[in-house]
Amino acid sequence: GRSEVALSPGGLTIRHSTLTLCVALAYEVKFDQITRPAWLDSEAYDITGKSAAPSTEKQIRLMLQALLADRFKLALHRETKSLERYEMTVGKGGPKLTTTNSDDTPGVQARRDGYDFTHTTMSLFAGRLNGIGAVDIPVVDHTGLEGAFDISLRFPNGWRPRPGVEDTSGLSIFSILEQQLGLKLELRKLPTEILVIDHAEKTPIE
Repeated sequence: GRSEVALSPGGLTIRHSTLTLCVALAYEVKFDQITRPAWLDSEAYDITGKSAAPSTEKQIRLMLQALLADRFKLALHRETKSLERYEMTVGKGGPKLTTTNSDDTPGVQARRDGYDFTHTTMSLFAGRLNGIGAVDIPVVDHTGLEGAFDISLRFPNGWRPRPGVEDTSGLSIFSILEQQLGLKLELRKLPTEILVIDHAEKTPIE
């Protein structure tokens, strides 16, 4: 019953996943950016797609968009809506970041006392904060910082950030980011592009 998604240069495999998850994956959006019928959250599907040649993740996502339109007759349009987001900006003291010296692909490594992010843009780092469970609301990068960075995020005394929970000493992901990286998170209502599902078939074409 668990959803599984695997992307590779040779294609993708999706197991027991809702159409909402497939749309989110194809268009790189969060669930709250998809206005859809209720059944898109309940019906589950298996999808196996093979690319004709090695492809980038961006190309695989475009192929998935085409597959959803072809097999599910998915039709959608885009609108703009104000949604709650954490806005990430540079703090008063300026950024405390190290520009990457490698040509590696972006990555993240979990450690006992935190995380190491390699070759990471600010936009990608903003998304990672949601992915590691530090926040439960998407983060939008408004730092204006260009290029890629190697970022070490350290949590003292085995503390791990959880949304809405502060350590007894007052630690939070907000204070950690400002102290270690010179970055600030503030909750705001921000104009956000959403996808409105106009049509989709429950039974896909094989």
